[in-house]
Amino acid sequence: RDTAKRDLHVNVMETADGLAVDVDFDRHLFTPETVGAWMRAYEALLTAVTEHPDRPTGGLPLLARDEAA
Repeated sequence: RDTAKRDLHVNVMETADGLAVDVDFDRHLFTPETVGAWMRAYEALLTAVTEHPDRPTGGLPLLARDEAA
């Protein structure tokens, strides 16, 4: 959207297929590429948490495997 009610709003919903994420952001403040990079990092973090639930959060990756290589 060109205008948003907030600077950045991320809504995560549980569905029958897993999690669905809806992102609304102010395009005057953020580019779609920047928000896309944040969402890929968030997905990488959530994946790492589920794969390594006992690992401290500071030791979890913020890059997807293909981006980290």
